[in-house]
Amino acid sequence: MNLLRLYRMFKAAYCLILDHLALLWARVSGLPRDVWLLSERGFDARDNAYAFFRYLRTQHPEVRAVYVITPDSPDLPKVSALGKYVRFCSFRHRAYMMTARMLISTHDCGFTPDQTVYHHLRKHGLFKPRGKIAMLQHGVTYQPNHWYNRSECTPDLFVASSELEARVLTEHLCQPEKTVKVTGMPRYDMLDNEEEENLILVMPTWRRYLVSLTPDAFRKSDYFRHFEDLMNDERLLRLLETHSYRLVFYPHVEMQKYYTPCRRGNISVATMQDQDVQSLLKRCRVLVTDYSSVFFDAAYMGKTIVFFQHDQTRYYAEHYPKGLLEYSDFGTVCLTEDEVLKALSAALSQEGGTLNRQEGFFRYHDRHNCDRLFEAILETLG
Repeated sequence: MNLLRLYRMFKAAYCLILDHLALLWARVSGLPRDVWLLSERGFDARDNAYAFFRYLRTQHPEVRAVYVITPDSPDLPKVSALGKYVRFCSFRHRAYMMTARMLISTHDCGFTPDQTVYHHLRKHGLFKPRGKIAMLQHGVTYQPNHWYNRSECTPDLFVASSELEARVLTEHLCQPEKTVKVTGMPRYDMLDNEEEENLILVMPTWRRYLVSLTPDAFRKSDYFRHFEDLMNDERLLRLLETHSYRLVFYPHVEMQKYYTPCRRGNISVATMQDQDVQSLLKRCRVLVTDYSSVFFDAAYMGKTIVFFQHDQTRYYAEHYPKGLLEYSDFGTVCLTEDEVLKALSAALSQEGGTLNRQEGFFRYHDRHNCDRLFEAILETLG
């Protein structure tokens, strides 16, 4: 038995012991058992769980909603302004987790102190919380992600936004049809273009084969080089200057450890410590991404979308398999830096009109996603 496996077993046993102690304390102390516990990754509040928490606090104050977040999170003030929260990884967090009526998160086991540990504990029947579990998702599932297969992920409610997504979940990932509900994402209720400005948002997703690299090794990767070359291209700088645009590069949260917020003229690098991604999405006129499902948010708002997919072969082989939709249905697919610059030039000069060609993907396009989710949870609770 290697040391890593031994460590994981020790950590799992430690978590189980703490959970049972927390459950005992909760019963003795009379901790409320009708709590709806909400979370994202424990350190943030800017996604579907926060949007639904805000909805509950403003529209259904009768629900005892509690949000899980770290005390040093930049999002803590807006959470505490709405209602009750509990410190991520605290003993009370565990007590709520074991006794809550509803466990609601954007990530599989995101309501726990450790997503990976509890994912495997639940998979093997060792973690059995009292409450029902609602999986809100972080992005739209259009690729068969094994992590969400029913053998791995067993929520009582799985939120979807479209018919295609529901089909991926039921037909390819074996989630029960009664579990999958097409309600739309709660955060879509907060999306609008009222703050739109001359802004290009560049937001690529992560790569599982890059996140363990040292900073020096990462800077030698094709991923880093392609996006760095793009942002330093004189043609892009002239394009921004000519059309009075700014560009913000916002790395995926898993990749932000390799970047430092900075600004060079009309181009800046931002992280979650200094920018809210929802605000950036609403403010931008053009989104440049690679494969990130954040493009669905942009599509929902009718924005121009450009895909920079310089590494298709490796991405599909080593990160996620090819999905069940065509990116070209939502925007312009580019394989090279030159193609990206050509697409951006057309978008900024409005020669090609909008490059967001998908209007009928979402079942709902209104401000009632939270309403539908609330009704779905009540139905799940019976």
